[in-house]
Amino acid sequence: MNNINLESASEMHMACVFLIDTSKSMQAFQLSAINDALAKFKLDITKDKMLREVLDIAVVEFNSSVNVVQEFLPVKHMIQINFAGGDGTVMSPAIQKAIDLVTERLNLYRRMGVPFYKPWVILVSGSVPEDDTTDIAQVVKQLEQQGRIQMISLGVENYDSQTLHCLSGSKVMKAKEYDFTSFFDWVNKSMYEMSDDVTSDYEISDDATDEAFSGWM
Repeated sequence: MNNINLESASEMHMACVFLIDTSKSMQAFQLSAINDALAKFKLDITKDKMLREVLDIAVVEFNSSVNVVQEFLPVKHMIQINFAGGDGTVMSPAIQKAIDLVTERLNLYRRMGVPFYKPWVILVSGSVPEDDTTDIAQVVKQLEQQGRIQMISLGVENYDSQTLHCLSGSKVMKAKEYDFTSFFDWVNKSMYEMSDDVTSDYEISDDATDEAFSGWM
């Protein structure tokens, strides 16, 4: 295994997929703000000696198609993101791709004997999906009930509140105007709090519970 893909295998790892809506509903300045917020997220989180080794990030964008911008890498090797925008909004295949990436990553952890926390999929969307998300919402619900995933959503202007709540339940937050930095700062803080909890005697940690989302929509 190339060391760039997995580091500090004896430590508890965290897998997180950023799933970003880059459809025509997302304006260029909004995508630029997300690009900047992700760059700051990497800069800030890599200041933590432990997190920069054990937090693994993948990035997926979706519009009328799905594109894996970055396969899973340790956060310190996270690439420069430059979302440019696209056309329609097909959400279900994007969520399924995120789930597939998480499944592959957890399988790698298991093969390598790496302990891990519950993985996160973080959806950022400002659109009404053109496809029916009923089935994929049920898949997400089942995975969450099984403790295999945590789905968190950030709604941007013109987002579909009903869809995001069907996908994430109470774990939905609305962007304050176009301030994405605050949200990614919260993600950073949450990841730090998880890593600071010394629990290495089980495979999946339930540290990220719904109580962490008090004050959300």
